[in-house]
Amino acid sequence: MGNFWGELKRRNVFKVAATYAIVSWIALQVADIVFPALNVPPWVLSLLTVLLLIGFPIALLLSWAFELTPDGIKPTAEVAPDASIRPKTGHRLNYLIIGGLAALLALVVLDAYIFDDAAPAAATAAETGPNGRAVASAPEKSIAVLPFVNLSSDQEQEYFSDGLSEEILNQLAQIGELKVTARTSSFSFKGKNQDLRVIGRELNVRYVLEGSVRSAGNQLRIIAQLIDATDGSHVWSRDFDREPNDVFAIQEEIATAVSETLSVTLDVGSMARARGGTTNLEAYDRYLRARALDRQRGTSDDLLRAAELYREAVKLDPTFVRAWSDLYTELALWPIYLAERLAEARKEQQMIRERLRELAPDSPFTAMIEANALVDARRWMEAEPAIASARAAGAIIREDTMGVETFFLLAAGRFREATPRIQRQIEEDPLSLNASYGWQIMLTLTSRDDEADAEYLRSRSLTGERGFVDVLALWRLLTRPSAELAALRAQFELTARTGGRPFDRLAAELGAELDNREAAVATLHRLYADPTMQTASGMLWLAGFADHFDDTDLALEALYRSYVDLGGTNIGMLWRPMRNPLRATPRFKDIVRDLGLVDYFRASGNWGDFCRPLAGGDDFEC
Repeated sequence: MGNFWGELKRRNVFKVAATYAIVSWIALQVADIVFPALNVPPWVLSLLTVLLLIGFPIALLLSWAFELTPDGIKPTAEVAPDASIRPKTGHRLNYLIIGGLAALLALVVLDAYIFDDAAPAAATAAETGPNGRAVASAPEKSIAVLPFVNLSSDQEQEYFSDGLSEEILNQLAQIGELKVTARTSSFSFKGKNQDLRVIGRELNVRYVLEGSVRSAGNQLRIIAQLIDATDGSHVWSRDFDREPNDVFAIQEEIATAVSETLSVTLDVGSMARARGGTTNLEAYDRYLRARALDRQRGTSDDLLRAAELYREAVKLDPTFVRAWSDLYTELALWPIYLAERLAEARKEQQMIRERLRELAPDSPFTAMIEANALVDARRWMEAEPAIASARAAGAIIREDTMGVETFFLLAAGRFREATPRIQRQIEEDPLSLNASYGWQIMLTLTSRDDEADAEYLRSRSLTGERGFVDVLALWRLLTRPSAELAALRAQFELTARTGGRPFDRLAAELGAELDNREAAVATLHRLYADPTMQTASGMLWLAGFADHFDDTDLALEALYRSYVDLGGTNIGMLWRPMRNPLRATPRFKDIVRDLGLVDYFRASGNWGDFCRPLAGGDDFEC
């Protein structure tokens, strides 16, 4: 045994073992620090550890069986003792061991005094959301549902995999104690193959649900995986091999599995299908196709085709409440994109309202549509309880409900109540351009221009229709008393490319007159009578530019024409900051009175943030 241990020492096996252990340990410590910064998946560090462990006995075997000589590596048996250079190799290994120990000591010191001190900064960075916005650490019970990947040979089946993901998201959104990221933000990662830990940080969630869908003939294969976004580890994975008709049951099974894992309560009896869905696969297929067209909304033809698909869905299943509801919402867009078919859309919407009253009078979708109709009709006293009823009906329609409720609060000038609701929208859907636009509106209306400009810059990295946010940025410049002409012109030219009708007409007429007040005012007066500008939005633009060029009479007349004569709907913009004190004028009071708001203020006792009754009479001031 003594000769064996002596031979191990002579062949430097112990020194090789020590050197290998020290170098491996240093490599693992460096990897543990560097890999997270490079977004390297956690399993890579585990793989490196396994490879180093496997390599250890191999290194010892090689040091025993082979020797380094001036002529290269040779088997130890072929090297004569007097020709061996093992003593020199041993001295070099001594230096490596000493150097490695010194490096190891340095790492220990750095870890104890430097990295620990940097931990608060790292924690701060971990609490930073998209584009550096500070967010709270992810709640324990929070999840994002990513779009399931379509693995079917037919790429047109994409609508089905997206629809499946959205249905699961809607079911999970019914759980009050679970924070679920809204669809727009979750789906913004579609096709990007992003590290799930990064997605978790971006969306400020603890868990991520992902999966895939493969459809072939009469066979449907769905794989769902729940991932812990803090370290990218798998919590569970489920496979479903079923027939297409089983897709409804699969959605519920996945949602139930998530709720059980996260220890939250999901009432299966209140699932989406039981609250306005369908069990008719053909109707469901038409519905998902229509929803896909709704999401892309590239042309007016998309709106027409989506409406037709919704009609086919309700024809196949006349009790499909959600399809009726979405058809109603689709038709509400026609005044914007298909103004020439406004009367047709209004008639069909009325038919849908009557149908839903008969079919599902207690449905949250029916309540939401009734609330929308009352707000559109400016029946404010009736609209308020209808909105409360829709809000109480359930989380599945919370985004739509929040939209009509926010619209109502803004129209009534109740900004302090609306602010936390809109802020909650952007927290739940941080990568949604629509949510960002809503927050920019709120910041603009409350004169928080610096914050609005910062959010506008952030929103430029988000996908979607940019015209609305560009328009809003121009509004802010128009109301500033000391707006720089160069900045105003640059934003004006940008908006001319994205703002659409009727701004393109204004851009053509005013583009050369931004620095000439007299010429600009003359043009605005001419456009006020122009038939092509006789729309609510056209008059609203005229009012904004008239205020900018200090023609308050024209600004007030254009506002009255927009909201009262032409039935403008974005009434919240009536309360936006102006360059001139328009609210103190009798004409402004006429607008508020003729919109029915004064009657609502008096009946409800809530005068909002801008108006108040005057003592001793029926007069008021804003």
